[in-house]
Amino acid sequence: MRIYLVVLLLSSTFCYTQAWPTQEVRSALVCEGGKQKIRCTHQKIQIISAVYGRTDRSVCQWGLDWTVAWLWNVNCRAANTLAIVKNECETLSECELHASNAEYGDPCFGTKKYLTVKYRCIGRITPDDTKRARVCENHKMSIECPERRNIDIVWANFGRLKGAHICGDGFFGVFSWNQACQHQVASKAIARQYCQDKEHCLLDATVAKFGDACWGTKKYLEVRYRCCPKKGGCD
Repeated sequence: MRIYLVVLLLSSTFCYTQAWPTQEVRSALVCEGGKQKIRCTHQKIQIISAVYGRTDRSVCQWGLDWTVAWLWNVNCRAANTLAIVKNECETLSECELHASNAEYGDPCFGTKKYLTVKYRCIGRITPDDTKRARVCENHKMSIECPERRNIDIVWANFGRLKGAHICGDGFFGVFSWNQACQHQVASKAIARQYCQDKEHCLLDATVAKFGDACWGTKKYLEVRYRCCPKKGGCD
């Protein structure tokens, strides 16, 4: 009987450990101009720190010799990096990091920069957690929820709140694009019209559907939503 109890306790401890893995700190390094996805499978991302700039000459040299590297500013940090990365990644299960002046500004002109992010995976992703979907102008995207749950649109914007690293490939005039193109109230109402209280829906990111809040700027549609129980909804 004692042996059986010991085995049972050890088995229970093992199962608990498997369900809640150690929340070790992870790191991501992205050289200027690059991008990288970070993921927390079945868990949520918690951003601990983020720095865009340069604090080390030896990182991301791109094969350049030391005579060039010695001219770089190694006391270079963009001011709002942490807030920007948190807005992009916090509480999601995955996100894409872009090491770009368009995202963080250029804190030290002429110095090659890089993005370093420290994060951990916490908790468990549940259908009630907010999710994000993003699609470029003139494209379509579908969003869906598990069975017996319906879509609840939390936020939406058809416009542009970021630089050309988002939906900007191959287009001219990107430096004149309006990066404060907000159309949130109308975008949310339109997205709700197509998706609210449905298990799945299709959104068409076009001016014809969402209007043109900033003519001449290539836009994208971003939606944040939850999957709520059909009976009772989300808290």
